[in-house]
Amino acid sequence: MPREHEAELRTDPESPTFKTPTCSASARKIWDKIERMKHYVTESNTSRFITGLSYLLNGTGPLKRFSIAQITTSPRGLWPRNLTGCAQLEIRSDEMGFASRPKSPEIPEITITPPDEIWAKQSAPAPYISFGDQGLTASVGTYGSLLRICCPVQKLEYKNSSDPDLDDRTSCDIFQSKIVCLEYSGEKAWFVTYRSAQFLRDAENADSGFGLRLGDGIHPLQSNVKFVGSRWPVIRYGTKEGFLVTTRLWCQDGVIVQRMCVDRASGPEEINMNLNLRLFMQDLDYIMPSDNKKIREYQSNTPENGHRILLMGNEEGKSQIGVLVELFKDEQAHTIPDFPENRQSRRAEEVPEPGDSLWSIPFTHKFEGQQTHVEYTLTLKMQMASSHLALKLLEVPSLPNRRSPFEFGKESKAGPFTDDIEAKVNWHCYRNLEHILSVCSIPLYSSLSKVSETLKTTGTGYSCPSTSIALTCGDFGDHRVSVSGS
Repeated sequence: MPREHEAELRTDPESPTFKTPTCSASARKIWDKIERMKHYVTESNTSRFITGLSYLLNGTGPLKRFSIAQITTSPRGLWPRNLTGCAQLEIRSDEMGFASRPKSPEIPEITITPPDEIWAKQSAPAPYISFGDQGLTASVGTYGSLLRICCPVQKLEYKNSSDPDLDDRTSCDIFQSKIVCLEYSGEKAWFVTYRSAQFLRDAENADSGFGLRLGDGIHPLQSNVKFVGSRWPVIRYGTKEGFLVTTRLWCQDGVIVQRMCVDRASGPEEINMNLNLRLFMQDLDYIMPSDNKKIREYQSNTPENGHRILLMGNEEGKSQIGVLVELFKDEQAHTIPDFPENRQSRRAEEVPEPGDSLWSIPFTHKFEGQQTHVEYTLTLKMQMASSHLALKLLEVPSLPNRRSPFEFGKESKAGPFTDDIEAKVNWHCYRNLEHILSVCSIPLYSSLSKVSETLKTTGTGYSCPSTSIALTCGDFGDHRVSVSGS
């Protein structure tokens, strides 16, 4: 505190309460902070608090010219309703320039931490969100586009003749780590620092990520996120053109689901959309580094599969991981519009490096008549097979029905920005617990399932008995780093 303000904050040491002094604007801010602090003192420590703080502000003891510089939070990191067993009130000397605490036994050791002080000092939120189920996890950016999907490649309980033996793979086979990852950035897996940095940059860019996203000429505004059951993200934002966009994401029966609803609001009658399939397949083996796996589009000969695209590793004779992509519009299968030359290039034997121009499929929706909104749903499922034939014959997942997680839970009204401190703390506790259990864990079974047999999720629970889990870092670490190590 400047010296010229020192006298202005003095109070009557004999008075049991504070007296409001006449002071300058800068001193008034400090005084108002002290006044707010009084509201968070319990009846049992009020007198001790006033005595101690008055002792400091009057400068009558050995610690003259000390001012309040920082009000520390509880060691537990939560705002306590009753101030018991907390940290000390920190003070700072303007002359000496270092933090200190009163030496006199008359000065109480308490923490007075207004909630607005606690939350004002919290770090900025991460620009991405992760969700998952049974080891299958996905991370999305600020505007709901997918940045990364990872899933354990697990051994089979019952193997067919066409299935690869994952427990007896040779050193030249792929996916030695038994963790397969679909990555947007293309940074190789073992470049951990560069890969993470690019991941964060892509998360804040509305033009990055695979899956459904807005097309050219549409400019999104700031987004906000809520969660269903503290678990499944719901991202909302407007656009400069007047559209309102809501993107819901969840896992269902081993499928990543991205549902994008566009409300016309005050926007024009047409909106440009984009289905981006630019992704790299990675084997997350940090001991024996391997390059990104080449992906090509599998050519289907049946016309009814126009709403499906099957992507797979372009390595004959290896254990194959396929990515089955399906598009729906208003809950009906929707033919994927595409340029023939791009489709032909993606199906070539030598597929070029993924680029947005080749793997980006633009399309337009026109609002007709009284139509005010449209809903697109994209599903992605990773499947495993030892040959192209076996991969083609795998069962195709159907459109997610109404018995989705959204049918059994509503969006949380409370959130990290509510003024209710108890609700805010509860929100963070529930959210972190759900994140640990659904993203930062892999189920452990005596006989593990393969990718295409992910245990099914129902609205109220899981269709499997309770099992042990291994705690991992499921978003940045891709299940390759233990929680203690991350």
